[in-house]
Amino acid sequence: MLSDQFPQQLSQPSEAGWDGIERRSGLDRRNRSMWRKAVLTVSGQRKHARRAEDRANYYVDHYNIRWMAVTITILVLCCLDALFTLNLIQQGIAIEANPFMKGLIEHDLRLFFLTKYMFTVVGVLVLLTHKNFYVFRRVKVGHILLGFLVMYALLIKYELMLFGLAASY
Repeated sequence: MLSDQFPQQLSQPSEAGWDGIERRSGLDRRNRSMWRKAVLTVSGQRKHARRAEDRANYYVDHYNIRWMAVTITILVLCCLDALFTLNLIQQGIAIEANPFMKGLIEHDLRLFFLTKYMFTVVGVLVLLTHKNFYVFRRVKVGHILLGFLVMYALLIKYELMLFGLAASY
């Protein structure tokens, strides 16, 4: 029973030196700027694990600006990839290798773009949420997210190279 763990609750104001008069003003004096509340819900409290033994596989609710920049950059590169892919297909330089996405391109270009973007958003959010977890006890998920950023950047560079090759013909 809970009362067995705690000997006695303070029920009388005279116990423990409290006189029973409420002196708090009721105002929250903690400083919370509007900027922190506005930036993609970074107003959380937990930025890292509290104990040394919890340094692996923990969640946070406050993401620093570096992870926000990585996330936004991946999403921008995803949009560029979709636009470049459609342009390269239209020029006859490339084909869509993914049969599912090829079907979406043939059906509706907006649906292709939205589907590609939403798959990327969900994947990035799952990886960002688990950025402090380890896969196979060796690879931090945050490093996987950085790997996707590098891969997307290389893909955009490759597509720009294809545009350059097409312009030379």
